[in-house]
Amino acid sequence: MAGSSAYRKKRYRRRNRRIIAFLLYVLFVVLTVAALAAAITIFFKIHEVRIEGESRYPAQKIIAASGIETGKNMFSFNKFAAIERIFAECPYLDEIAIRRRLPDLVTIKIKECSAVAVIRDRETGGSYVMDINGKLLEKLGYGETAEGMCLITGVSLDNAQEGAYSVFLEQEKQKPLFLLLNTAEKSDILKNIGEIDITENYDITLRYDGRFLVKLGTAEDIEKKLRYMQVLVEEKLGSGVRGTIDVSDTQTARFLAD
Repeated sequence: MAGSSAYRKKRYRRRNRRIIAFLLYVLFVVLTVAALAAAITIFFKIHEVRIEGESRYPAQKIIAASGIETGKNMFSFNKFAAIERIFAECPYLDEIAIRRRLPDLVTIKIKECSAVAVIRDRETGGSYVMDINGKLLEKLGYGETAEGMCLITGVSLDNAQEGAYSVFLEQEKQKPLFLLLNTAEKSDILKNIGEIDITENYDITLRYDGRFLVKLGTAEDIEKKLRYMQVLVEEKLGSGVRGTIDVSDTQTARFLAD
């Protein structure tokens, strides 16, 4: 019996030592985390917010939109929320990346959209500067256009807003229009297109080089149609010629002088 009692006491002491060791470990972890948190709070404060990249917006406007303030803790702000706020205030920006550079620098790297067209809402007459992906960058005055940019007509926009992407009420026009825009951009001829009329998506027309009305028909085989048009304009028609080019039939290109 005495031996059994001594064994139980020994086992009890070992268990107590394990409990004490575990509690000491937990206390060590808690103190370490608290010390790290205190160090972060005290030492990692924002000294500078720096903009990297060029845009039309002043650096201070972008920084103010982000909500990131000097003197605050480096880890006290949400990067994704800051990016959303910047996009809302600065719609011409296309890409935004925020980085924490220890010990005290925050960088906001930006890239601006390239405005390529003005799209006019057939229902309201409102016009918006737009990038190649359909993002509405800026609302213009009634009937206003932007110099050097293609004007898109014949579409009705659904709830158009600066900073949002264009949505057409007639959704069947969306894919043909952006196929045409992107093909023209890749062919480096978008700058020569003055207007695209997509009132009917089976009878798309455009004004080209200030001299030609071009009939495209549908957006099917658009790359081939634009290539036919380029060959006709650059190799067969003189600089003073004006008229109508019909490439709606991909088997041939027809020209009718004014």
